[in-house]
Amino acid sequence: MNFEESISKTAARALLKVKFMPSDMERMQELAAKARQGDLTISEEIEIETFERLGCLLDILHMKSLGVLEQRCS
Repeated sequence: MNFEESISKTAARALLKVKFMPSDMERMQELAAKARQGDLTISEEIEIETFERLGCLLDILHMKSLGVLEQRCS
């Protein structure tokens, strides 16, 4: 992903506000507890992998957005 040149500061700030909902966070905690016990079903394994991928995507978007804000402030 490379959007430093085309994204506005407003868009970058908006992306930084994107996060998991509290209900998603609770579900992730439930799945993590089940995973530690080795009790995940196949559908729960898929669900936790999806949360992990989404979390990584959010991290990338947040880092890129911060880069845009830092770059535009310099």
